[in-house]
Amino acid sequence: MNWIRLKQFEKSGTLVSVTIRESDGDASYTGYVQHVDPNFIVLGMVSEWHHDGLSIFRIPSVVSCDGSKLLDEQSRIVDWNCGKPDDVPDWPVFENDEALFRSLSLQPLYVFLYDGDAAEVGRISSVSSGGLVMSGVDAGGNILAEPITWTFDEIVQVTFGDEYSSTLYRYVYRQP
Repeated sequence: MNWIRLKQFEKSGTLVSVTIRESDGDASYTGYVQHVDPNFIVLGMVSEWHHDGLSIFRIPSVVSCDGSKLLDEQSRIVDWNCGKPDDVPDWPVFENDEALFRSLSLQPLYVFLYDGDAAEVGRISSVSSGGLVMSGVDAGGNILAEPITWTFDEIVQVTFGDEYSSTLYRYVYRQP
């Protein structure tokens, strides 16, 4: 994917469809390009007419990124319903995988990690040069007994600030 084209979408604030290469084929995601650098693209996700967190993908996994007349029309509805997406917070470090996940581990939040086949939600508890360990939580809000280990190479998508993982975090820690 042409990095310059991604930067153009970032500057324009256009709702786009991004196709990502995953282990079992390609998958499409809809959102606003919020950040692009040589390593990562951050997509402000859109789900059911509202903003739903930020998803981070590696640039080499991006197959395509396109806007359309239909997406422009849908963008007007999203803007009407909830306004423009928030900016990317200033605390994620996009230098490399280790720096990114270390910066995520310092925040009071759950992340959604996806490998192309399966996903886990939880809090990153430690980060090393090759991967991370997270304290996972199931869909019932129960903290898993065993930690979950991920290598960076396994992770296709990391999402935070989305309704699903944010609600689980608030439930587990009993925050309003």
